[in-house]
Amino acid sequence: HIATNQIDETLLKDAFVGDFTDATVTASDYFLHGDATDSGNTKKDTVQGIIDLAGGTNNASSLFSAYLTSSATSAIGGGTAYNITATAWTQIEDEGSDDFNASNGTFTAPTTGLYYLSAYIQVGGIDSAHTYFQAYIITNDRTHLFDHADLDSAHPATTSSSGSAVLSMDAGHTAHLRYTLTGSSTGTANVNGGIGGTFFSGFLIG
Repeated sequence: HIATNQIDETLLKDAFVGDFTDATVTASDYFLHGDATDSGNTKKDTVQGIIDLAGGTNNASSLFSAYLTSSATSAIGGGTAYNITATAWTQIEDEGSDDFNASNGTFTAPTTGLYYLSAYIQVGGIDSAHTYFQAYIITNDRTHLFDHADLDSAHPATTSSSGSAVLSMDAGHTAHLRYTLTGSSTGTANVNGGIGGTFFSGFLIG
């Protein structure tokens, strides 16, 4: 039996720290703590419990950026909403656990929180009959219009839209880009791809 407050701190440190090898902590590792809700009785929990208590995954593990690999030709026109998810994307950054799906340009939130999402959409092959465009970031809960404009008959054949938004997303919810071009016939203009073309990025704020 050891009397109260009779444990030597130096010997305790040597026994519990000095004699063990180094190892990288993982979320599933355990630690001991005094439970304040149970008269300070000793309990155990995992490192993941601390992460959850502090607000979940940190920002660095929820960051992505990508560009449309090649153009989606004759994809838009006639006022039909076109989701830019039918062609492959090239990832520049993806600091999550494959949170961005490069096969369809869709980001999936790994944890509930506020996300900063940014988009740049470049459209080419616009003929003089087109009169209006709308550019969106789409999530499960929001249809965010970030750019729109009337087009006169003298507009250039290529135009671009850029914008951003801070949106609340639940874990597992998705985000992608959408573009609508009104006038002329369906499928007469292109969503431009490649470096300098259409771009999508975002990260968790907290």
